[in-house]
Amino acid sequence: MFWELRLNVLENSDKKASIELAGESETIANLLGKKLWEAGADQAAFIREHPYLAMPKVIVYGKNPVKLLDNAAQKIIDQAKEFQTEFKRALGK
Repeated sequence: MFWELRLNVLENSDKKASIELAGESETIANLLGKKLWEAGADQAAFIREHPYLAMPKVIVYGKNPVKLLDNAAQKIIDQAKEFQTEFKRALGK
């Protein structure tokens, strides 16, 4: 496998969660942040404290932030499946 995501939980409380996405660029962190807003987060953002040395972090505030992260991840999966279906349809398969 050429890609390995290591997710580290930095904080997990009733109203806030933060995770570090080791081995990843801002791409998935940005997408996850956007889907967190769609999932109903009070606040959601990703940060990278240093452009070359630090791993991106996603921070979410809201009621049950772990559930919000799970819902956001499911939204990403659903969108990827929708893309796959449309891509196959466009290719005539």
